[in-house]
Amino acid sequence: MKFRLTWLLILIALLFLSWRPVPAASEDELLNRIEQLERELNDLKKELQKVKKEKAKEVEVRAKEKEAFVEKGKKGGIMIGGFEFIPFGFFKVDASYDTSETSHGNFVPWILQETDSPANYKSQSRPNNDEFNLTANQTRFDLRVIAPEYEVIELSALFEMDFYGGTSPEHGAENKPIPLIRHAFIEGKYDTWGFLAGQTHDPISLQGPDTLDYFYRWDCGNIGYRRPQIRIGKDWPVSDGRKLFTQGGVMRTVADNFAITKEDVLQKGGEDAGWPTTWARLGYSMPLFNKELLIALSGHYGKEEVRFGDNDHQYFKTWSGNLEVVIPLPKGLSIKGEGFIGENLDAYLGGIGQGVNRDLRRAIRAAGGWVQLGWEVNPKLRFNAGYSIDNPKDSDLNNNVNKENRSLNISLWGNVYYNILPKLTVALEVSKWRTEYKNGPDGDNLRTHLATIYKF
Repeated sequence: MKFRLTWLLILIALLFLSWRPVPAASEDELLNRIEQLERELNDLKKELQKVKKEKAKEVEVRAKEKEAFVEKGKKGGIMIGGFEFIPFGFFKVDASYDTSETSHGNFVPWILQETDSPANYKSQSRPNNDEFNLTANQTRFDLRVIAPEYEVIELSALFEMDFYGGTSPEHGAENKPIPLIRHAFIEGKYDTWGFLAGQTHDPISLQGPDTLDYFYRWDCGNIGYRRPQIRIGKDWPVSDGRKLFTQGGVMRTVADNFAITKEDVLQKGGEDAGWPTTWARLGYSMPLFNKELLIALSGHYGKEEVRFGDNDHQYFKTWSGNLEVVIPLPKGLSIKGEGFIGENLDAYLGGIGQGVNRDLRRAIRAAGGWVQLGWEVNPKLRFNAGYSIDNPKDSDLNNNVNKENRSLNISLWGNVYYNILPKLTVALEVSKWRTEYKNGPDGDNLRTHLATIYKF
């Protein structure tokens, strides 16, 4: 027992001798550690504040977008079963005088050839064959339907019509036009995602010049029409209201348009291609001078089947590449415009209404665009001036002088809008037109256009 006790005491003594206390941190080291922690805490607070600020701005932007979305319907809706029905639109009366005959009268895609002895009344006219047109066909009726809020999904639909569904003799007289469906689609938004299904504007070259003409420089530099489609898109907020956006989808390959004949419709079928046209759009926007600066690239690709006989048919590509730019400037000024290249664009109102050359069995390539300078003097008064061009490739056109081969289409315009009353606007536009024909006489025109617009 004494032996064990002796060894236990020796072991305790050894442990005591070998133990060394951990030196305490000096006061300076403790202060440095505290200061470092405080700095890290402040950095975290700043980062948190930055995140909160960006989130608040994002919420604010979303709120403004939703407010603009509702405002687009002009408010004053009728509630039925939780759905809000918002009717709006405008009445428009257009009076125009042309020094030469245009292709369509009420609106201008291009000018007819001027010749002393017209051989084809559809594509030629006598020199200085002036005309006067008066119509209310652009009167427009819209109905927006906003669904009840389903958690965070915003769901709505839009129907829009005018009266340019047909004014030729086989459709009806000028004073009894046929209604035309412009838009009929369902649209949804979820956070930064969006989708659309139905008929609306082509998702390429989505800008448009401010002009009184119903055919607002289609077939003269501004491409893209309206057709059934399915699209999906996403916004990618960056900071301070800046964002990237991406869109893509499919749309029906429609091969006929205003410019072609009944024979063309029978011979050319977009649906016969067996698949839809695909498209994509990429853009960037940011606030500038209390408006939005926008730059976007877009394009489409599809195929159309052209039938030359019972057992003779051929596929032709249709494609485009497009640039859109909108630049706000100080003092109410702005610049916007578009440019395009592509081929077989008649259904997209490019190539001056020419898509496939059946004689050469070749898709017609074209390039063009438009640019406009705008000046909003005050809420009542604004001016616009612009230039547009559509230039098909000459080698894709026929050499036959008896064939209608539009090789160049140019328009230069200026207009003024004045709001007499908050909902009543009068506008005057003067435009100079020139349409050139390969191996044939050209067409020149000076158009004066007066419009009265009452919005509701």
